[in-house]
Amino acid sequence: MGATSRPNLTDRAFQGNVPGSWSTRISGLTFERHLSGQANFRYQKQRKKFGLTINTELAASRWHSLGDALAFFDQCNQDISNGIDPFKMDARRRMDTFRANAEAWLPVKLAELKPSALKSHNNYKRYVRYMVKEFGEKPISDINQHDVGTLLKKYLGTPTQADRMRGALEAILDRYHVPNNTRNPAEAKVQKLFVGNLRKLAKKKSRNYAAMKVEDAPRFYRTIRDETGLAYRVLELYCLTLGSRLTGALNADWSHVDLNKQTWLVPKENHKIANWRTHLCASAIDSLHRVASPDTPRRGFIYATQSSLSGHLSDTRVRSVWKRHSPSGMDGEATTDIMGFRATFYSWGIDEGLNTDHLTQQRGAKPNVDEASLTYIRTDAYEARKRIITKWEDFLLNG
Repeated sequence: MGATSRPNLTDRAFQGNVPGSWSTRISGLTFERHLSGQANFRYQKQRKKFGLTINTELAASRWHSLGDALAFFDQCNQDISNGIDPFKMDARRRMDTFRANAEAWLPVKLAELKPSALKSHNNYKRYVRYMVKEFGEKPISDINQHDVGTLLKKYLGTPTQADRMRGALEAILDRYHVPNNTRNPAEAKVQKLFVGNLRKLAKKKSRNYAAMKVEDAPRFYRTIRDETGLAYRVLELYCLTLGSRLTGALNADWSHVDLNKQTWLVPKENHKIANWRTHLCASAIDSLHRVASPDTPRRGFIYATQSSLSGHLSDTRVRSVWKRHSPSGMDGEATTDIMGFRATFYSWGIDEGLNTDHLTQQRGAKPNVDEASLTYIRTDAYEARKRIITKWEDFLLNG
């Protein structure tokens, strides 16, 4: 860096043990320690040949020693001599870390999602949190197939989550591999060699939803029906229809309900399969009247609330109410799961000798059928399922 005009700045002064003020003979670099104890480098440099003008101030705390700081500024001078803005270079070097790339990718991804898709927003934030925890400041170019495989196996969730997490990681690593025309270690084909089929692995690892005993269902339903509050009305509609899943119930819109025909349509964007419709039995209609009387204007979300960003009741609130009143599960679990109640309905239907394909359709899944039955099953078997739901309502009310 050259000789100093005040060669009294030592590592001891740099670290703050003694006050010090110093500048180099090379124009532009000044070190100052203020009375508050804060130490800064002021760096001013011009390069007429390239039209560069640098004028910035950097906190001395970013370096561990005076030697490290001087080496950095020596590199700055070399960059300027080559016509390169050293601070843009420094930013580029910082962007080479996985953390920086992940944090830059996340808001772009979230902007592609619907604002109401809070669950997906939270999922992607969680995926990035897991990745940063594992990779952090590691250069993005150094992450290999084994690193990716280790991460995916460690944080396996449901089959869908496992696939989405791998896809998110692939998209982040693409920020390096696409410009460099290199193979992305998070590609599905690459990871299949190192980890195997992620969806199958996740399915083996996941536990089934805790299901309620069939004989406990009527008492549980009557408890839900007798309570007041919006969360109880969501659960009441869910218990009486089953196939909507909790997401479909929370996103229920008045425009999708026909009270005269007693039908409710869950559009495919709120369901895992195509548009799903169900019969609304008398108890379901009564539940909807308790949310909004016939004289009340019915627009927008059925279970609307101003306390959440989505505009409707949160699934966290509904799940907490379910857990509060839930009896023990079939396999001795302390509480049951909302999704497990669909298995309770299916078990009841089997005991009643009802058509298994219709039971499967009513709980919102695709039936497993042979080719001979395919033509009929392509319809939604609405009338047959209507009879099933009416019989299920009688069971919940009367046991």
